[in-house]
Amino acid sequence: GCKKKRGDDMDEQRAALRHALLYRAMALSSDDAIDELDRWAPEVTTFAEDDDRDTYALAHARRDANRGRPGAALAAIRARLKVAKLDGTCNRALHDAKAELLETLELE
Repeated sequence: GCKKKRGDDMDEQRAALRHALLYRAMALSSDDAIDELDRWAPEVTTFAEDDDRDTYALAHARRDANRGRPGAALAAIRARLKVAKLDGTCNRALHDAKAELLETLELE
């Protein structure tokens, strides 16, 4: 009936909003954008697609690094790399972020 259809529409709208917030957080790299993302998508598992989960991890790692917490950022990247698909579109970005963070940590 109508209720199920409306529920599906709301789910689709929420999913679209989460995606918009995810890519906004990645593009802006601002704490505010990531905090807003966290309100709508509190965990990486909110997203079904591996590429979205990679992007989520990258955005959070970038925030941690911006806050002067490269160790936390590296932990987030490493955790994601353990489960990320080897052929994922963000895989290179994850490895690049890991290398940058390792360099940062060695300089401290």
